Amino acid sequence: MDFFDHPYYRVSKLLLSMVGQWPDQNPNVRLLSLCFVTLLTTSIIITEVLLLYSSKGALEFTADAIAGIALMTTISVKCHTCYFAGDMIKKLLNKIEDEWKLWKSKEEITIMENYAKEGRFYIIGYIIYIYTTVILSFLTSFLPKIFDLISPLNESRPLRHVIMNEYFVDSQEYFYPIYFHMTSAIMIGITCFLANDAIFLVFTSHVCGLFTAVGYRLENLLKENNTEKISSNRQSKECSRSFIRFIKAHKRAVEFADLMESYFSLPSLLITGMNIICLSVSLLRVAVLLGKSVEVFKFTAFTGAQLFHMYCISFVGQRIIDHSSDICFKAYSGLWYDAPMAVRKMLLLVIRRSLRPSYLTAGKIFVFCFESFSTVVQTSMSYFMVLSSIQEA
Repeated sequence: MDFFDHPYYRVSKLLLSMVGQWPDQNPNVRLLSLCFVTLLTTSIIITEVLLLYSSKGALEFTADAIAGIALMTTISVKCHTCYFAGDMIKKLLNKIEDEWKLWKSKEEITIMENYAKEGRFYIIGYIIYIYTTVILSFLTSFLPKIFDLISPLNESRPLRHVIMNEYFVDSQEYFYPIYFHMTSAIMIGITCFLANDAIFLVFTSHVCGLFTAVGYRLENLLKENNTEKISSNRQSKECSRSFIRFIKAHKRAVEFADLMESYFSLPSLLITGMNIICLSVSLLRVAVLLGKSVEVFKFTAFTGAQLFHMYCISFVGQRIIDHSSDICFKAYSGLWYDAPMAVRKMLLLVIRRSLRPSYLTAGKIFVFCFESFSTVVQTSMSYFMVLSSIQEA
């Protein structure tokens, strides 16, 4: 059985395989899947550009078109990242598999298992939330039909599309073909989106587990055999060998975090920019439609999904910072004063390195953490206020 068929990683592998982006899949299948998703997302972007052209600057239509373009661009970036960084993903997956073989003690293996389980929990919760939000957004298109049954008018209420677009045909007459095209493109695109985020959560949970296991090893380095001060030459050499193994484990954890950061950095910058645009426009539409149209539910759900997505990235980024910097505190908690002088000198180097924590960035511009989440929300609110003032003028 393949290592990643284990329950800890099965969901991520399934999602990536569904969209043809699992690294071990046939290269032709991966390329065809990329082309198919690109075709779908591009077709939606074209209808949004046509809406921009036909709206002649009307803010309502312009805002919806920009939100649709930003959403489809985000999905496209995620999908292309999975494809073109396939070798990088494969390298990280191989490191995960190899790492599980290196941990020997029961406590360290338990730590790694707990973080793998935690990662699976986050992935399943994330998938359920996003899919539920998307499906509820799809269903809002049929709210006019429901209101016709509850409170009928002299004429039927027009059906609403998931997102506003321009096909240059009667949107009501061809509602169902247009609806099928949009929902298919969005659902497949969202699956690509979730597949990329799922493997991202696998990597972040794994690296947090690595730092925790390394910290446990450091904290208990001198407690394993004896609690008395190390004095004999044999004890000194054994302590030095154990510390060297710790340093190698810490180096592997740092290298994994750095490799993951290099993979996600540039795409994260583009996606963060798109999120700010989507969030600003969604807030504007909520403010405009509040109390006036049932579409407010759709944009409220969309706003919540954007905030949830940004919070998740900031949350795991903060966890990596906390877990990598925690090595410094674990070093103080151990019996370092009983260690040989050579080990103490090496320990100082480890402490110095851990004072510069590992982190995830968006194009090296800002670090993902709770502070950056607050910054993104504040920036989105600023753009929302600007757009509101333009609309009122």
